[in-house]
Amino acid sequence: MPSGRGVLVFGAGIALWVAARMLGSPTLHMVAVGIVLLPFAAALFARWSRQRLRIRRRLSDTRVQPGQRVHIELEIENQSPAQTSFLLIEDRLPSQLGRSARLVVTSLHGRARQRVRYSIAPHQRGRYVLGPLTANWDVTTDTASLRVPTLVAHGRYDYVSPYTMWNGIIDALPDATQHVFERSGHQTFFEEPERFVEVVRGWMARTSTSGRQ
Repeated sequence: MPSGRGVLVFGAGIALWVAARMLGSPTLHMVAVGIVLLPFAAALFARWSRQRLRIRRRLSDTRVQPGQRVHIELEIENQSPAQTSFLLIEDRLPSQLGRSARLVVTSLHGRARQRVRYSIAPHQRGRYVLGPLTANWDVTTDTASLRVPTLVAHGRYDYVSPYTMWNGIIDALPDATQHVFERSGHQTFFEEPERFVEVVRGWMARTSTSGRQ
């Protein structure tokens, strides 16, 4: 089902095509055809890039003695042809087993798999159910749970992830410092290595002297 914006673009392309026919302008006709096709191309791209993940959980043991450690392996499979962004994987645990397991997975290429592991040590007898498993593409939705200082560094000329896109995210972080490198693009540590080290060391020194870990 096309979005309202897609219908609007399609309608504008049709109107422009009619105008091009009336004016007899080949150039305007080509522009109109391009605008008409744009919503369909966007829909195909959205369908192609739609993320589809499958996550499998494997346990080293299903029955253990109290205090015995259990190792859990999660296999994340990207079933779509498009590469994913960072993923925040959360495996909910019963309160008796401690806090839920949260793991960050770097981007997965299309049709690729990656395994991550964590472990638990039940201290009480009982039957426990793990899960549900969730995967979130937007790790910024959990910023309030951060309990450590954060340094967010960007390049002024980063057109891959512009520094302006972080404005609202930084405001949501409990203790964040932002630094924009004026002569860098996407890879500040390569483009301004000495300045990058200086900024990180200065931030770490200020963090440690303020009594934070």
